[in-house]
Amino acid sequence: MSTPVTSLAAQTHRHNSQSGAHVVQFYSRDHYLIDQLDRLIGSSLLAGHSTIVIATGEHRERLSERLKKTGIDLTLAVEQQRYVPLDAADTLSTFMVNDQPSETRFFEVFDRILLKAKKSSNRIDLRLTVFGEMVALLWSVGKTDAAIQLEQLWNGLARRHEFDLACAYPSYFFDRPEHAESFLKVCSAHSALIPDESYTGLDGDDARLRAIVALQQKARALDSEVAEHKQLQLELEARIKTRTQELEQAQDQLRALSRRLLQMQDDERRRIAFELHDSTGQLLAALAINVGLLERHKASFSPQYSNLISENSALVQRLLTEVRALSYTLHPPTLDVMGVASALQWYVEQFAERSGIQVELDIQKDLGRLPRKIEIAIFRIAQESLANVQRHSGSQTALVRIRRSSDISLEVSDRGGGISPDKKIARPSGVGIGISGMRERVRELDGTFTITSDPVGTTVRVTFPLGRKIV
Repeated sequence: MSTPVTSLAAQTHRHNSQSGAHVVQFYSRDHYLIDQLDRLIGSSLLAGHSTIVIATGEHRERLSERLKKTGIDLTLAVEQQRYVPLDAADTLSTFMVNDQPSETRFFEVFDRILLKAKKSSNRIDLRLTVFGEMVALLWSVGKTDAAIQLEQLWNGLARRHEFDLACAYPSYFFDRPEHAESFLKVCSAHSALIPDESYTGLDGDDARLRAIVALQQKARALDSEVAEHKQLQLELEARIKTRTQELEQAQDQLRALSRRLLQMQDDERRRIAFELHDSTGQLLAALAINVGLLERHKASFSPQYSNLISENSALVQRLLTEVRALSYTLHPPTLDVMGVASALQWYVEQFAERSGIQVELDIQKDLGRLPRKIEIAIFRIAQESLANVQRHSGSQTALVRIRRSSDISLEVSDRGGGISPDKKIARPSGVGIGISGMRERVRELDGTFTITSDPVGTTVRVTFPLGRKIV
């Protein structure tokens, strides 16, 4: 003959001579929980004992209806304080501090409630039963740590008072693999566990044994699946790590190549500038002298040749001026000799003359000389930024500011229309090749680079640390 599964009432009152049971009932549907509470609370009240029910309003109402149907006079039980219904949320609020149960407040509240319930009865053998849903309320809003802490506080209260405690959790609170650890913590906080109706509703030992075997098979299959997933995860992580390292190496190589290209570009600009100045410039200067000599004796030539000599003299002078300007733009000699402040002063004047954009140059007076690579980087970034102002912003003014303290900072700003939304969509970083070069120059020198843009203008800000050795 099969043995019935232990009910919440039977488990809670399994030994009438003892007190201190802390039972947890798992359930899938509310009506099953109400059935269990009806047996637990009903048997206690019919036996003349006292009960405290700390539950949600819905569960208290449904339990009251069921108890009344069994013939229990709840009105009298409440008047005699043998039945004490309390709202779970309201009671919880009396001892919660910063989303955690306060041990001091918890004991103050329930010492008073339990002592009052015990004094209401003259029975020497009074058995006090408490049912609570406060832990389930905490769990339902994700405060699992607070719920576990509250379970432990109930166990501590049981060492101060004699009572039996029952609580309940919906089974769906623990329906995912990641809930396993918290589920074990709940189980370890209780002296007895009662499975939900999917197990207790089975008819006979044979059906229950078959259910246990099926669950064991599912557990083993799940363990195997979890192990396989972990192995796949490890393999995937290893692949990701390898690919990440390869990507980082590729990025390092790309940055090294970018730095090398920038260095080659600077070297080539310097070489071409020197060639233009020392070779082409000298040849043009000699040609200008020769044409000048011809121009002094142009009166001895016919009017036709005399005019050609004058035109050629003007063309040679113009060409000489443009070659010198191009040489200075490629690499100003003053950048090496006098520093970035002097080089930018000359460049800004030439830029304003060519573009028609008024540029305010605000350089700290005691700037002094800087490491060569920083001076080159500042000059090239300012040069590229002003070129972008001319090409894209539509602004008629610009500002170049340089400041020095514990670091060196450069700011180039305009009052144009900013970077258009179309360009931001096409290039999410909001930069072109020139600005990418700026970023690489800054990265090489461990600096910081930012661009801010809105409908009233764009600002490029660069900061380089000083005091470090620059190779």
